[in-house]
Amino acid sequence: MATFRRNTAQGSAERFDPRPRDRATATPSLAVAQEIVRARRFGVLYRPVIEATTGETVGWRPAVRLVTADGRRVAARELFRVLHARPRLLLHAEMEIKRFVLEHAPKGGPLYLRVDADAAAPAGEDFADVFRALLKTHRAEQAVVEVTENRPAVDTHRLHRLICHLSAHDLAVAASGFAVVRALPPDLLGGLDCAILGADELGGFRDARRLAEIGRVIDAVTAGGGRTLLAGVRWPEDLALARYLGFSAVSGLCFDHEAVLQVWEESYVLARATR
Repeated sequence: MATFRRNTAQGSAERFDPRPRDRATATPSLAVAQEIVRARRFGVLYRPVIEATTGETVGWRPAVRLVTADGRRVAARELFRVLHARPRLLLHAEMEIKRFVLEHAPKGGPLYLRVDADAAAPAGEDFADVFRALLKTHRAEQAVVEVTENRPAVDTHRLHRLICHLSAHDLAVAASGFAVVRALPPDLLGGLDCAILGADELGGFRDARRLAEIGRVIDAVTAGGGRTLLAGVRWPEDLALARYLGFSAVSGLCFDHEAVLQVWEESYVLARATR
């Protein structure tokens, strides 16, 4: 089993296996969710983005780890689900987590920073300026804003508006998820810096209809000069399918020997050590 480097607040490092023994299943109350954000009980795994043909690392996709004060892991989607009813708190949590991710990011290649369309909504037309200021503070102007939609049904109008808003402010924009990408018209697809799909969304080699639709997406994005990324690559078969379809890059568990886990919050380290 692969081991990774853990960086502590004092700057020392040691080798350890970062993969948790338990799953992130706790659903926090509103008070617990707020405490997680206020105390910054965060960790982050930076998964490499790998060039599909050369194997070169060309960027990083951070996966955030959250933990309660008593050591229970919380999935990020559960935290955001609790905060969805309070848009301002949702925006604050999104920006605090992004600040943490930027503070400890590895060098080399852009970061792919996922942004939920719901979290961006409270800032309205100011969101791009707020995000640009955050990137400038951390000298991460090359970051890619990865727009995603966590609702069961995609709000197409809002999605279009957000992508156009970010692009108009000279931010690199990616659309993430098959439901999101398929909702975009050809002109928006051609204007993306990157389209990101999950390996579990492809359907395998036998789903000819789905593969043909994904092929059209890849053609539209690459024709506009953008990249395509297959995330969630676990097995050699996923990598083979990515290359067959013409994805520019890949990321996922298959490449975790290249990953870097940054755990800087003492409460998170202690909680992990006691489980």
